[in-house]
Amino acid sequence: MKLIVLVVFCAIAYVSAQAELEPEDYIPSRFRRQERGSIVIKGTKEGRNRPSLDIDYKQRVYDKNGMTGDAYGGVNIRPGQPTRQRAGFEFGKEYKNGFIRGQSEVQRGPGGRLSPYVGINGGFRF
Repeated sequence: MKLIVLVVFCAIAYVSAQAELEPEDYIPSRFRRQERGSIVIKGTKEGRNRPSLDIDYKQRVYDKNGMTGDAYGGVNIRPGQPTRQRAGFEFGKEYKNGFIRGQSEVQRGPGGRLSPYVGINGGFRF
């Protein structure tokens, strides 16, 4: 407990000493806050296919004027098969009456070869 009080006291003394050293016309620079990424877990089961589980880390890299871009990387897990690493990029653009979305991905396939995937879709609202 004494250690915590000592650390807090030293931090307050340091900050107050730094405040006295700054000139009056000092304008601190502003930095955009870094957005945190997210962990996405998705399970799928289609027809007679084996179920699969995707675990990805997704990070927003572009967000301006209704257009977004997300980079992601993770693994695909299927029972009885080795896990497959993957990485990709998703993008999208929202319009007043619709949207366009796309995705590109590279996944390690059987035998260690890379298998690419590219897809695009869109919609119209009325």
